[in-house]
Formats: sequence, structure tokens, C-alpha cells
Amino acid sequence: MKHNPLTATLIGACFCCIPTAMQGQSKLYPRLFDLQEVSLNEGIFKQAMELNDKVLLEYDTDRLLTPYFRQAGFTEWEKLHPNFPNWGSGNFRLDGHIGGHYLSALALAYAASKDEDTRAQLKERMDYMVDRMDECQRAFDHNTEGLYGYIGGLPDNWVWTGLYKGDLTAYNRNRGNVPFYVVHKIYAGLRDAWVYGGNEKAKACFLKLCDWGVNLIAHLDDATLQNILDTEHGGINEVYADAYQMTGDEKYLTAAKRYSHATMVANMQTVNSTFLDNKHANTQVPKYIGFARIAQKDDRDDASSIQSYRKTAHNFWTEVVDHRTVAIGGNSVSEHFLPASRSSEYITNPDGPESCNTNNMLKLTEDLFADEQEAKYADFYEQALLNHNLSTQTPNTGGFVYFTSLRPQHYHVYSQVNQGMWCCVGTGMENHSKYGEFVYAHSPGNDTLFVNLFVASRLKDKNFALTQQTGFPYEEKTTLTVDQGGRYVLAVRHPQWCKGAYKIKVNGVEYSSDTSAPGSYAYLNRTWKSGDRIEVDLPRAMEIRPCPNYDRYVAFRYGPVLLGASTGTENLVGQFAGEGRMDHAPSQGAQLSLTSAPMLIGQREDVLKNIEIVDKKSLRFKFKPGIYNSPRFADLVLQPFYTLQECRYMVYWNQLTQAEWTAVKDEVTAEEQAAQELQNRTLDFVTTGEQQSDAGHVLQGEFEKGSYAGEFYVDALPGKEFSYVLSTQNVSRDVSLMCRYHSADAGRRYTI
Repeated sequence: MKHNPLTATLIGACFCCIPTAMQGQSKLYPRLFDLQEVSLNEGIFKQAMELNDKVLLEYDTDRLLTPYFRQAGFTEWEKLHPNFPNWGSGNFRLDGHIGGHYLSALALAYAASKDEDTRAQLKERMDYMVDRMDECQRAFDHNTEGLYGYIGGLPDNWVWTGLYKGDLTAYNRNRGNVPFYVVHKIYAGLRDAWVYGGNEKAKACFLKLCDWGVNLIAHLDDATLQNILDTEHGGINEVYADAYQMTGDEKYLTAAKRYSHATMVANMQTVNSTFLDNKHANTQVPKYIGFARIAQKDDRDDASSIQSYRKTAHNFWTEVVDHRTVAIGGNSVSEHFLPASRSSEYITNPDGPESCNTNNMLKLTEDLFADEQEAKYADFYEQALLNHNLSTQTPNTGGFVYFTSLRPQHYHVYSQVNQGMWCCVGTGMENHSKYGEFVYAHSPGNDTLFVNLFVASRLKDKNFALTQQTGFPYEEKTTLTVDQGGRYVLAVRHPQWCKGAYKIKVNGVEYSSDTSAPGSYAYLNRTWKSGDRIEVDLPRAMEIRPCPNYDRYVAFRYGPVLLGASTGTENLVGQFAGEGRMDHAPSQGAQLSLTSAPMLIGQREDVLKNIEIVDKKSLRFKFKPGIYNSPRFADLVLQPFYTLQECRYMVYWNQLTQAEWTAVKDEVTAEEQAAQELQNRTLDFVTTGEQQSDAGHVLQGEFEKGSYAGEFYVDALPGKEFSYVLSTQNVSRDVSLMCRYHSADAGRRYTI
């Protein structure tokens, strides 16, 4: 955060004392414990959280606020604090979305942190942002054209004044900039600053913004509004359900239903295997969060309406988790749900599951668990938290990942502070403060305490106090120590992956439970005393996890931990992304051929027999050399996927029988041999259009650069030329030049 003369004179800073507890969390999420009531102890999750706290404090808060000041008419602000151009320039204007995410992230981090100095800094920034956003909102206090109560960064205010009058002209021009999606992040940021941060001004700004949204659509009929909702709009219905829960005012519940996309309710009244095909995935997930929360809040409506919202949310979750979720716990390719016929793209397309999708699927999971306390929700939550969310942060810089590539031998692309302003930077900012949110939960009457996740932590609220000691996932057990006595049921998850000798001992005596089967809870009902110890054995086994609808490719999981292997660090082009519009996409980087990736040869039922332990304490394993298609892969080590950072990696492996391998071996071998021979005689190589390669070979001339069909290119402007400097040193024979063109260039003429 920068302080300057404009900041000091225009909107002097105000920092409040740190409250000891927040009531908003319990009010909106009554089955979960407040983040402040759960302390993470040493382990992988606490490390990720503390790194994220550090990264959050490196962002330029004033520049994140710039879109709001610009739209509120404070023209001097942007001169001192230039708007971030990434996702906020040219014809792609998501200005302001990242500021909303950042406010949510500050509030979450403040609530979760136990370091008082860090908490003070986070709260200072959070309160500063709220004060500045309040200033921007008050600039519209006398507006009568539909902007009263507004805070936002969309460059065209006429979008909103047009809608207020019932005119969709400006909105239709800006559909590509998803106006409601962007403003939803601002709603959520203000809500979270109150819910997690206890900032009362944020609550007032949030409700004032809610009133703006109610008035905005007052003159639109339902058919017109449904047309608007065909465009991505985030979870607008969710925040109105929250406003209703916060105030009890009926107008907000009515708005939540009006802002609900009717076709998404109607078409998921059963688990529909094709309805989601080719739909933009993260457009849909927040809608279903809203449906779930409307069903929770609306206990006075007719039963069929309540059931419709509830049923559609549960069916959507089932469809996505059971049929569209890959080994990391994420879903989608290039932001879209795949039809079954295109499932090979999970492997071939480098732009794999999007972090935002998983962030929102975990929110939906929490809401559905509040309806029915089934272990399947915690099983999925653990899979996604451990293997996707945790993997989207590089421990070296704290950068965030947008797409997690599952293409064999591809790599992560990371954001850099104050550069990439992608949606997944926003959710990434939030993710790493929420590791304690679902570890524990409780029943409405506080007569049951659920242990959902095995995370080293301490729980303390007015009803329960418990310490969980574990090295999980590097340890196959956890120990729970009761720190505050009482009569209640302790429900300890028996994970779906734990099919061995799951065992519970209470004060050294084995506890027997008829309900303890994989994918359920063991219910321990007794009067607990301070000092009681519950020891839980969690034996694991290696499992094969086929790719959904494309089972020739398989992944490997040890208990809940997805395993992968590093295959090298060469040519990680664009690994740390800059400001380019698509710099976040792994497809912009250098891909290796699928035939160059290691393959596993043998019968499917024999594959697990060919895995041996290298170091069980660090969860490292190896395939026996004989299972590979080539002995050069013999030294690869399987390790937790979340540890594979800043390298090329394997997650899914092509697994062929010997007969299948024999049929293609000659072709694959010849291709690999030709590639190796070319490599051996290559003096220099330019990956045209890739930043590091172009710079290293002194690209000059008059040209345009871009990407087409997943590859970079350089194209001379009409009548112009470009050049590279290539190395031919120490060569005493003739040199050849090899060039590649795309088939789309057929018919064009070049001079070299």
C-alpha cells in the first residue's frame, strides 16, 4: 500500500482496533467454525498460508482501487496510481474484479492468521480498502440515474444507467466484459470484510450495493433479466441470499431468486450427463452455490420451490464430482466442461482444470454438507484441497496458477505480484487462508463435532476445544486430544480411500463402531473429559485413477495424495507470466510430444505390483524399470503432486498392454529416434514467438507476434521482414535451415 499526498488530503487513513471475534462467520455459515477458532499447527498447510500472507502484503493496494476511483469521477487518482493493464485494458475490461478478490483475501487472511503483527498489517489494509471504497460509493449519493449505491470498475457507467432505464444497448455491447461477474467480486469482497474481518462499514457498503442491484433490475421483466443471466454473472444470487440472512429483509431474498438463472435450475432436477457439455464451467458453479444458499435461507416458501433449488444444487455437485473431476480434484479444460467424446483433451490440451472452478466447488461442498453431513463431501474436499489448491502456489515466490496442465511433461505457469490480474490470481489470493475452514464442523445443536480433515490444528470455541496432532499426509494416523470436556458425539471421518485396518482407540482402548465403513463417519458418543486421547489409524494403499472417459491414461494416488513425477526443467518458456492477455495459459508454452513421454507397459492389474517404495516418510516411490517403454525413464521418482513445482511433470501416464505397445512400438521408436537425431545435429533452435527464445536470438524487424492452434508465431508485416541471430560457431561443414509452417499458411509466399 502506498501513501501519497492525494491519499492523505483526499481520504485520510483510519485504522480500527482488532476485534477478538467475528460474528458474521457464524451468522452466514452456522455449521462451520470461525476461521479464528481454528489454528493451523506446523505442516504443509500452515506453510502455504503464511507464504500467502506475505505475498498479499506485496500488492499495490492503491492501484487495485484505481478502477473504483476512476468510475466515481476522481480523475487525479489514476494519474498517481495507474490502472493495472492486465485484464483491464484494450477491449478486455475486467477492471475492479481483482480488487474485490483482494479485499476478500485480506479479510480471510486476517481471520486465519495467528501472528499479531501480520494480523495488524492485514487489517490495516482491509480497513483502508473499505474506507476508500466507501468514498467511491458516496460519490454517487445524489445520482438519480441508477448509480446510487454503486461501486465498480467497468469503464462504461452507461451499462448500468441503461439497464436502470430498461435499455440493454450498452450492456449488450459489453457482454464480453461480463459486468455482473465483475461486480459480484466487489459484493463478495465487502461481505467478506464484514463476515471475516468484522468491519461494520463494509457491511453498510455491501447492503447499499445490494440496494443498488435491487433498484437496477426493478424495471426489467423476468424474460429480459433471464436473457442478461445468459452471460457470466458470478454468484449474484448467492450474495443476495446472504444479504437476506444478514438482515431478514424480504427484498433481498426476492432479488436472489430473480438473479437466479432459471434454465440451470430446471435442467439439473436430475443428474444430467450431457446438459453441462461445452458450457463455460466456472460460469455455472457460482450459480449453484447461490441455489444452495437460497434453499438454506428460504424456510417459509412452498416446499416444492425449496426442494427445486436444493435438488438442482445437489445434482450439479454429483454430476461434476462423479463424472467430470480429474485426479487433482479439479474439472474442465480451457475453462469448459468436456463432452465424454472429447475426454482425450484432458490429456492433450495443456490448459487443464481452472483454479477458480475448484475454489467454487469447495464453497458449494461446504453448503451441501450443511444440508446433509455425509462423508462424500469431505472426501471430495480433501482431494481437491490437497491435490489442486495446494499445488497452485509455488513455494519459491508464492505465485498462483490459473490452469493446472495435465498434459504429460508440461508445467505450471505462475503469476507475479502486481502483474498478472487473472481471475485465478483473485481466487488464489483467497485459497490459502481457508485451509482451516472445513477441518471441523458441528451439528445445529452442538451435540455432534465432525472431524472432516486430518490437519495439524487446534479448535477452540465456547462449546468445544480439541487439538489434532498429525504429520498427515506424511503419516498414517492422527491423534485428537480433548481440551474441554462435555457430552457430545465425536464424528471422525473414515475416508473412502482408507480400505484397510481403520482403527480408533480412546485412551488406549480400541473403539468399535458399526457405522465405520470407508466413506462414512465413526460416531463416538460419550461424556468427554479434558485430556482424553483419540488415536486414529489411517492405513493407505496405492490406487490407479483412470482419466474420466479416457481410461488408457491413468494416475496414481497413495491414500488421498496424488503422485506425479518430475521429468526435467528444460525450456520452461513463460513459466513466470507477465502482463500479456494470455500469459496465464500453459498452451502458450513449449509442449513436448506425447510420444516422448514415459509409457507404462503391461496388464492393468499388474501395474501396481511394479511400484516400489523409495522413502515412505516423504511419500516417494518408483516404477520398476521393466514397466517403462524405454529404460531412460528408470530414475523417475513418484512424489506428491503438490511438491512438483517449477518443472515438467507427469500426472497421467499412457498405460498400454504389451500387445498394444508392440503394435505401435516401431512407429513411436522411429519418431523418437528421428527427434533425437535432429537434436544431436541441431546447432541452434528458435521457438519463434516465445519471449525468452526471441530475446535470446535478437529478434528484430517489423512483425506481429501471437499464438495459433496452441503454438506461438512471428509473422512479418506486409512487405516487411524480421530476423534472428543464430549460432553456427565451430562448424566446418554445410549448415541447413529447418523451418516449420502451419497448414493454415498454405498459399502464402515467403523469401528467406
